[in-house]
Order: sequence, then C-alpha cells, then structure tokens
Amino acid sequence: MSIQFIDVANEAMFMIGGQSIQSLSDPKNRQDRLVSSIIDGVRKDLLKDHRWNGATKRVSLAADVATPAFGYTVQYSLPADFLRLDRTIPEDQNYKIEGNKLLTDDDVVNIIYIANEPDPNVLGHNFQTAMKFLLASRCAKALTGDERLSMSMRNEYDKELASARYTDSDQASSAEKIRPTLFLSERSRYGNSGSTSSEVPLL
Repeated sequence: MSIQFIDVANEAMFMIGGQSIQSLSDPKNRQDRLVSSIIDGVRKDLLKDHRWNGATKRVSLAADVATPAFGYTVQYSLPADFLRLDRTIPEDQNYKIEGNKLLTDDDVVNIIYIANEPDPNVLGHNFQTAMKFLLASRCAKALTGDERLSMSMRNEYDKELASARYTDSDQASSAEKIRPTLFLSERSRYGNSGSTSSEVPLL
C-alpha cells in the first residue's frame, strides 16, 4: 500500500490526541497549519540524522569550469538533491564543502551522500515510523501544552532511530557494518562538512 506524508502526519496526531488532517496543502485549522508548516523540515532533519539506505546515493562528480579563489585547485557542484555527505571514495581525500560546492585538489571525486528523498515509500517503514514520533514530539507541546508528552514522543523517536540504524546496517557486508560507529565518531570530532585533514590549522 502506498503511503503519503499525510498518512504519517495523521498517525502522529493520533498519538497525541489530535484530529485527522484533511489537507497539508490547504490547512483549515491551527493543528493542520502547524503540521503543514513543519513537516518538510521534520523530514529533512530525519534524513540528516541517519544514513538511510533508501536515501543513499552515489555519484561521480564533474569538475566545474570555475575554480576556487584560493586554498584548493578544483571545485565540484554537488547534486541538486544533496543533503549531507556520507563519504568520499577513496575516503582519504582532502576536501571542504562550502555552500553547494565541494572543494579539493583531486581530479576525480566520487561521493556517497544522503539525498533529499521526497517519497516515504522509497524511504521505508522504519523512516515512516521514526518520522511520526519526531513530528509528534515537535507538535505535542504546542497543541496539548503537555511537555512530558513531547518528551515521551522524543524518547520513542530515539528508540526507533537506533532500531533503524541496526536494521539498515544489517543490509550490508561486515565491512560496511562498522561504518556507523566510525562515522559518528568522526562526525563528533570534526563535523561533517569537510575532511579531517582540512580542519588542521595552517601554520
């Protein structure tokens, strides 16, 4: 059965005692206007929180004609649906992401990235479930005044996200399964907008 984001939103509202949403494109009441205004941001935030298999893409970038003003010799335009970088191949490339450009000194850049996937059916059941909890947590206090309910929904979201990480990693070889730990470790140390070597201050 095909799922739409309005179905996910209605499940979220049901969990916090809300009413059924008739339309996200033409909201008629306070609840529907709130959900309509934040649902796309919730979707994008959730996409950035995990390397969802359904949103993962890989591409060989083509170098721009223009070059960086200084610091690097080549720049590449990132895909239009790019949300965040997972990694470059090979992984030891020196690079920096600025705006919608990847700057580097390398003549060949292959990337694996998280795309701005708009179809909940492609993203899968785990994504849909996590999204309803995240949406519910962000709407609960505004619609019910109950902060504990909001925190409860957030806790359920955290559990679902952990489950999704395990499930998605199980769809890969053993070499790929160790990546979430390594990725989170590197992200916490350096952020995810550049390679580790690009963060070293120039003396």
